[in-house]
Amino acid sequence: GGGPPVVFCNFNRLIKSDPLVLDVWSNILRRTPNALLWLLKFPATTEAGLSVERSSRGLHPSRLHFSAIRPIQKHLRVSQQCHLFMDTLNYNAHTTAMDALFAGVPLLTVKGSSHASRPSMSAVSAAGLGNMVARSLKEYEDMAADLVSASRQHALRDVRRHGDAGDSFGSKGMGKFTTAGPMKALRQRLSHEVESPPPLFDTPGYVAALENRLQTMWDAH
Repeated sequence: GGGPPVVFCNFNRLIKSDPLVLDVWSNILRRTPNALLWLLKFPATTEAGLSVERSSRGLHPSRLHFSAIRPIQKHLRVSQQCHLFMDTLNYNAHTTAMDALFAGVPLLTVKGSSHASRPSMSAVSAAGLGNMVARSLKEYEDMAADLVSASRQHALRDVRRHGDAGDSFGSKGMGKFTTAGPMKALRQRLSHEVESPPPLFDTPGYVAALENRLQTMWDAH
């Protein structure tokens, strides 16, 4: 029960998943029935420790899913099954944030106070998702839970009107859940096919701007 299934993910090194972020993730999972959090065995030796942490927070084993590291192209393809990448807090996603966004997976982060806790804010802002930067841990938790709730409501209304297209972890398509409501809007903004792509996906524009700045510096000296 609980509505269409939800797949949260974080593909960082597990060492970034400190007790604070595990507390917040656990709260989100408790607020989103029928959801799981997908993590990488990165490194594999930390999986057992995280399972202990999960148990100490009263979560069923089914709420965490661990998978092995895959070749990058396969990883990008498989990660498209995720609904939302939930960032780590004190040490953000860096390359993994870029991978998620280029794969079309929305990313939720918190505005940090150090260099290590701010790269994801820059990435999502450049991807046109500046509204996915929470100002506090409580807002981060609320945003994740509210995004799921609102998208589920849209999905369930669509199911009642048009029938169930299916949506399950491991399927090739994300079904009704990700094609309705706020989740649909976020994924559309991450589409590489839009007429005016956000700066993160506008490589020619980035190159032209960089060349212009370099030329300006050269001319000034």
